[in-house]
Amino acid sequence: SPQDLLPGISREQRLLLAGLIALVVGIGLAVVLDRSDNRLRTRRETAARFGLPVIAEIPALSMQKRRRKVVVAEEPDSVKAEAYRTLRAAVMLHRRKDDDTGFTRPRHERIPRDGISGNGRRARPDRDIILITSPAAGDGKSTTVANLAVTYAESGRSVLVLSGDLWRSSVARRFGVKPSRGVSDFLASDGATPLSTYVRKTSVPGVQVVTGGLAMRRPGGRLLAERRLIDEAHRLADVVIIDTAPLPAASLTCELSTMVDTVLVVSRVGRTTAADAERCADQLEQLGAPTLGVVMVGVTTPLFSDYFSYGAPRRAQRLAADEAEAEEGRPDPIIGHEQPDLRQPGRHAPPARPVG
Repeated sequence: SPQDLLPGISREQRLLLAGLIALVVGIGLAVVLDRSDNRLRTRRETAARFGLPVIAEIPALSMQKRRRKVVVAEEPDSVKAEAYRTLRAAVMLHRRKDDDTGFTRPRHERIPRDGISGNGRRARPDRDIILITSPAAGDGKSTTVANLAVTYAESGRSVLVLSGDLWRSSVARRFGVKPSRGVSDFLASDGATPLSTYVRKTSVPGVQVVTGGLAMRRPGGRLLAERRLIDEAHRLADVVIIDTAPLPAASLTCELSTMVDTVLVVSRVGRTTAADAERCADQLEQLGAPTLGVVMVGVTTPLFSDYFSYGAPRRAQRLAADEAEAEEGRPDPIIGHEQPDLRQPGRHAPPARPVG
């Protein structure tokens, strides 16, 4: 019994000792679980595991917004919409830096005299064909594609979204486009039908979509048809954004990643593991894909919320002050008499107010 094991100790002391033992065991178990959990949660961990810079951090969205809404179109003044615009700026500004003659291109992007890049792509002056992938399913690729497309449309450029995920195509539904003939049908037709016949309009001005298609799903290997898909898409719009299946799961994603101008990798905070990140990064490096960086989605830290919440009331106060000053006959709190109406002839302007 406890009395025999701990003679001379009261019941209260035994309960206190048992509580201390449970606390130590609980702390040890928490440490073990934390060490065994290799999911990426911070910007530093994500950049280190992928070996790529984190170019944008997207705040966490509710499940309803992730599945049904395009935040940039429906909430254009929100913090989340501004985060997607930051992503657009990162891609566009990197293109400008890349076009500078003083910038050293990566090995797979160096363009020799014949105009063919290191991975076999015909050299283009712009980086306007963007492929978005991720290490695993459910990381937020389709949500990122839809919102990034709207940000480009806001800048006055025409955008064509290709649903390259032939197994779980969902990006078209976010724009209200029903399943129809699309990418898989184009690849199966061997160029008999132009891509323009598969283009569907959306409710967002400047954004068009090509769905995943209705034809039998092909795993890949149709390189000529895929190159034709990229070239025709580039002629139909200023910017082409391709939503794809996870990189390790689809050969089509691997093949398309070598034909585009920019590859973005989406990583979900608290979901993407270190092993998946390293596997995806190694595969992109072996393919020679023009990977720009990582987009972290699901960030819970208030990156901009403090700034926006601070600026909103100050902006409202400035607007109220401007309206008050515009009113005629309003007494001046500093001078202490009625302000003259400068629009009436014969009235002189009041003396200048002292600074400070």
